[in-house]
Amino acid sequence: MTNGFIIRFFTICLLVARQITAFASPIDSLPIIDPVVDSLNTLGEVFITEKNLEERNNAEAKFDAYLNEILREKESFLIGFDSLKCASHLYSPDSTFKLITWQMYHSENDYEYKGLIQKANGKIIQLKDKSADYMSAEFETGNDEHWYGCLYYNIEKFQTKSGETHYLVFGFDGNKLMERRKIIDVLKIEEDAAYFGQPVFIKTELSQGHPPTKMRVILEYYAAASVKCNYDESIERIIFDHLSFTKTPYGDYLIPDGTYEGYEYLDGVWYHEPKLFHEVLMDAPRPKPILSTEGQAKTDIFGDDKLRSRPDPNSNELDRKKKKKRKKKKKKEASKT
Repeated sequence: MTNGFIIRFFTICLLVARQITAFASPIDSLPIIDPVVDSLNTLGEVFITEKNLEERNNAEAKFDAYLNEILREKESFLIGFDSLKCASHLYSPDSTFKLITWQMYHSENDYEYKGLIQKANGKIIQLKDKSADYMSAEFETGNDEHWYGCLYYNIEKFQTKSGETHYLVFGFDGNKLMERRKIIDVLKIEEDAAYFGQPVFIKTELSQGHPPTKMRVILEYYAAASVKCNYDESIERIIFDHLSFTKTPYGDYLIPDGTYEGYEYLDGVWYHEPKLFHEVLMDAPRPKPILSTEGQAKTDIFGDDKLRSRPDPNSNELDRKKKKKRKKKKKKEASKT
């Protein structure tokens, strides 16, 4: 079956979908057509598992072109990619855009990331990985042309002090043979451009070694370690493993020590908390893999605890929780006086 036939078939299905969505909620998504996602997964399997670099590059280029061709079709924003295994596909909590990222393995010390943002109006913003150009990534801003590339597994919405809507985006970077990275970045979308990094990660009195502000947070750790980094709704905080240098067969590397730190949202920024609990916990929120091929050593594509493969109608849930928490705190303080 040729790509041209599949695209024509896909277009017909979208026309039918358009008639269906005329009677449905505007945020309802529809399943992706099987032949389309099958073709994407076939190309993805090649650029993830093929040993020959040239063949991997060719397959990834075809995947990129084919995906963009699909997303240029009308109503494609409403089509979910539930069974897409070779890339991460996330809707924003307010359903204003979706974020698709994937990983290209060049060598054990060279990973490249590809990605795009599709807005609800269909406009596509391409993301260009320029992470190699960052000198001090935690203190630099970026944009769609200068992106700190990674594979995203979660998105959380928040409001800045000025009332602007920003998004926390959690990602994974294969980095190099002995060290991996988890990234907490800040995304802002204006018109047809994306901006990354904002000075919203703030030092507190108890913080040690934390600069006054950070544009993004980067955790670099031993490749064989399992590091948790996500937003936990149950405690309304970002939570991640505290890392300590530990001896390994290959030298000293940062490894989780069983304690956790994080950030609490208050008045538009995220305040650092160096120790979230007073006891050692067994586990913290951890992304689930969205690509897991048995027998393969490189399964570095992750999903989050609640992968948003469809738009979420509860778009302001996080903001409502914050307001409810502040209101409860003020009521408690008033009762003491």
